[in-house]
Amino acid sequence: MKLFIGEDSQSGRLIKALCSAEYDVLTVQEVKMNGSSDEEVLAFARRNNRAVLAKNCDDFRALHAARKVPHNGIFLVFGNRYSTKNMTRRDVITALNNLRAASFAIEDQLVALNQWIY
Repeated sequence: MKLFIGEDSQSGRLIKALCSAEYDVLTVQEVKMNGSSDEEVLAFARRNNRAVLAKNCDDFRALHAARKVPHNGIFLVFGNRYSTKNMTRRDVITALNNLRAASFAIEDQLVALNQWIY
């Protein structure tokens, strides 16, 4: 699975864990798009056949709902005000692995990864 990691999710440890789990990862920083709008991030991901992984949930939900930009999927990692309930790197990978195992069609879909941990 090819992922484009949003500016808010570029933790070095997460990137390393995703690569170790054999995900094809590209970050906003690598392509010098820090500070780009969410629409630009989504358009770049589309052109490069990648799904977006982001923690910027409200903005990407609004962008998806507006249906302005077709995309290859948006994976959202929702935070919780109780940090002990937030997803770990392992949780993110588990959720992505579960999606992949389910052969879930992600094109033009918005997916809350939190719901795919089991």
